[in-house]
Amino acid sequence: MNEAEKMIQDVETVVYVPSLESWNGIKDDIVRLESEAFKDKAFSPEELEKDFLNSKNTTVLIKEGDKIIGFTFARSLDEADESGREAEVKETAYIWDTVIDVKYRGRNLVGQMMAMLEEELRRKGYSFIERVASTANNYAENIYKHYKDRIIASEPRETKYGKQVFFRIKL
Repeated sequence: MNEAEKMIQDVETVVYVPSLESWNGIKDDIVRLESEAFKDKAFSPEELEKDFLNSKNTTVLIKEGDKIIGFTFARSLDEADESGREAEVKETAYIWDTVIDVKYRGRNLVGQMMAMLEEELRRKGYSFIERVASTANNYAENIYKHYKDRIIASEPRETKYGKQVFFRIKL
């Protein structure tokens, strides 16, 4: 077994249950991952704490032992301050953040994490997900490849994170 296969075998994907105790147990890993991924554009520790303690959010973690090596979370549109879209609030979750430790990238861990997130969102009654994805790191291209005919809408956007693509995807 090569090192990449071993790394995939040793990880666990879990739905995070918000509580102050659980947040305090993962906070250092989450803040480190966010900071490494987004540098000066990263969410602050206070913003992350607010999101990770919000019981309306749906969060999935990837762990290796007790260490968090990746996470993603989604909010309902009402949590995303999307005025003018009230009819879609109950059926759409917006994916705000997806991060994988740089040492674990390229091993389909995002796909594993997203499969669990989508399953949990369907269980909660959502029918659609939305997100933006960077074009610089090929993330947007990977979303096109993965979701194909489930993509209902896509639109290029210029954001503070650079060129991105907005996606609306059927769950």
